[in-house]
Amino acid sequence: MSPADAWKGLFNHTSDPKQKASQEEVEKPTLFEPSQADAHEEILRILNEHEPGTVTIVAIGPLTNLALAAAEDPEVFLRVKEVVSMGGNIYETGNVKSSLFARASAAKIPEPPFRLIKQAPGPMRTALTARNQITPVAEFNVFADSVAAARVYALSSPNPHTTMPPTPPAPPGTQPEQAPPPYLQPYPKKLSRRLKATLFPLDITNKHILSRGEYRKAMVPLLSAGSPLAEWTNAWLSSTFNKMETLQDEVTGDAVGLQLHDPLCIWYCITQEDSKWKLAKDEDIRVETSGQWTRGMCVIDQRSRLKMGNELGEEVPGDHGNWLNGAAGNRLGRCIQSPGQDIFGTYILKKVFGV
Repeated sequence: MSPADAWKGLFNHTSDPKQKASQEEVEKPTLFEPSQADAHEEILRILNEHEPGTVTIVAIGPLTNLALAAAEDPEVFLRVKEVVSMGGNIYETGNVKSSLFARASAAKIPEPPFRLIKQAPGPMRTALTARNQITPVAEFNVFADSVAAARVYALSSPNPHTTMPPTPPAPPGTQPEQAPPPYLQPYPKKLSRRLKATLFPLDITNKHILSRGEYRKAMVPLLSAGSPLAEWTNAWLSSTFNKMETLQDEVTGDAVGLQLHDPLCIWYCITQEDSKWKLAKDEDIRVETSGQWTRGMCVIDQRSRLKMGNELGEEVPGDHGNWLNGAAGNRLGRCIQSPGQDIFGTYILKKVFGV
């Protein structure tokens, strides 16, 4: 089939044997075979089948599956070369805000055909939606499963128990050993290595934007040429730009931009050897898991105080959490500079469309 026929064949199925065989060949995965195992089990299988330090995990959502894998077999999980994670915010404001919900309601945006909340329309559903977007100090991926983020980050610490989230009690009438997640077991006291984790928080991802004008300039010739990829991309990206315009104050037309949170992590993995990438190293970033208004918030000690040593004993009075103890705390890398926030939009368009 020609490229145009193959494109149509993905959507218009036929009973003709020859065309049906061609369609099945087009639809058949060529780069991977979908796994039937749970995600965390698949993570452990891949890490176990490869040499230690050869597999990088790029996490562009909540860290639930990584936390489950680490809890089931910490030593196998620590065979990973690096965990590159889009998540968190240090000095930038959060993006899990009730204001987004309020603006969307005011703009009378039609309800999507799917529902993340299964409650029928009405006051209860409105309250649930608002509740799920109610913290101004957290980034969504960390907020969505703050316990998972805290547990994964803890593996970067020389003493993971110093930053592990508190374990809630087992439900009434249930023995602790019978309790399911999130009642995950603590890590062993001795681990063979520490996790290398590199975070891409909102502080850096918010600065990398693809503007509507930049996107339109690249798409016009491709759409004129009848590019199926451009037509498909334009179908959903145009509506995304329109949606973003309703959520932003005093930003309209070609100035409206999409923040490239997840693609930035991939760019780092592709061009990691570029000296223009700058990382803050060994930062003690911790995740709030039980705050009334701050769940999912990334906490970092900004005081200019000397560390008290590298012996992990009892907590020193006045230093709850052992923030000043050199043997406690996480050791995370944090991206603070890319090869160029102004060039990334063009770079990604060239990579996707080959222009």
